[in-house]
Amino acid sequence: MGPVSASPVTAVEKSGPRARDPVWKNRTMPPDPTPDDSDGPGQRGVETAKSLAMLLGPADLVGRGWEIVEERTWPTGELDSESDKSRRAHAAGGITAWRKLAEAGSTRTAWFEVVPYASPADAELSLRQVPRYFVGTSRPDQSIVSERVVDDQVLPGSTDTWIFEKWTTGPGGDDLSRYVGATVDRILFLTSFGGPDGAWSWGDVVALTARQADQVRAALGMA
Repeated sequence: MGPVSASPVTAVEKSGPRARDPVWKNRTMPPDPTPDDSDGPGQRGVETAKSLAMLLGPADLVGRGWEIVEERTWPTGELDSESDKSRRAHAAGGITAWRKLAEAGSTRTAWFEVVPYASPADAELSLRQVPRYFVGTSRPDQSIVSERVVDDQVLPGSTDTWIFEKWTTGPGGDDLSRYVGATVDRILFLTSFGGPDGAWSWGDVVALTARQADQVRAALGMA
């Protein structure tokens, strides 16, 4: 997604097979960080806390023992630093936040991401550009079985959405991932739900994504 600058990224990460990298991470996320105090007191720390508070957590998911296995934040615009929208986002001080969860005793995973931009128009532009970063796979040990844009699902309350599913196979077995992207005001948000075929129904995917949208609206004072 373009040059990556040296600005810091923060992360919380747990080890184990469920914390394996998403297929798309090396295309849409900065390199693993060196922890520092950049997210302490100050404006960056305030914006980081705001973005993390927008994300769904274990209590929002139905099932057995959901836990956070990885969490990252970085300045919005780091991954596409030459674009005008990224320059504006960076100048506005927006912090992108991403959180991955896994269910105990299961292969089901989910992740949620919020990307604050400087304006609703910039968030909508970024939504239109999202698909190119998820098509195919960047992992040499993984193959695409099928992938498609899903046009028979609707996210309530959103007029412009990106809904996509991808079935992959590799050393870890088969995985069916379902993605939804949309915007609320100046915030782009993305959700992903993965596991074996049948792990996530589209009803569950849409319901949880609608909850994620509501959480963003509440954080912006729009609820």
